[in-house]
Amino acid sequence: MPGDFAFDPSLPPLEHDPDKARWLLQHARYDGTPVVFETTDGADVNDRIMAEAIQAMWQDVGVEVDLRIIEPAVRAEKNRNTTFLGVWWSNPNSTLVDPDGVMWRILGPGGSEDY
Repeated sequence: MPGDFAFDPSLPPLEHDPDKARWLLQHARYDGTPVVFETTDGADVNDRIMAEAIQAMWQDVGVEVDLRIIEPAVRAEKNRNTTFLGVWWSNPNSTLVDPDGVMWRILGPGGSEDY
């Protein structure tokens, strides 16, 4: 977004194309198996609201979502033990507001969420 570190105005915005998403799911042979999506309610600002918005967008293109609200202490334990089911909503910001904080420090090899 404009104003964020590493913003590049020469890059086009990400495409929003639900029809293409449906086509990709069909060609990937998605069988309708629900995706477990775990989130908290208040551990991060608007975490539950954002997870519900993502759930609605995914359902709009045909992805079934099993949204599960978990307690912050359960989230911390799951993060420590790498036992999240499916996907989860997290606030992956770096202290430097640098995309590298997500792509390397958290998701990279040895990162807290590299599994």
